[in-house]
Amino acid sequence: MLFPQMQWLAILVALLMLMLLGVGIASLVYGNAAAWSLSLVLAGVFVAFIGYKLNVV
Repeated sequence: MLFPQMQWLAILVALLMLMLLGVGIASLVYGNAAAWSLSLVLAGVFVAFIGYKLNVV
């Protein structure tokens, strides 16, 4: 691994990108941006937690 001490930074960047994706999807389908962003971020946190418990992260 190139930067082993920065593994949580990658997770934070991925969660930020999921939030932006939620805003983009909401604008495409005329939905609620907060609901889309929150649901995608919560799903990302859940997957990151599973990865942490399985020692993937």
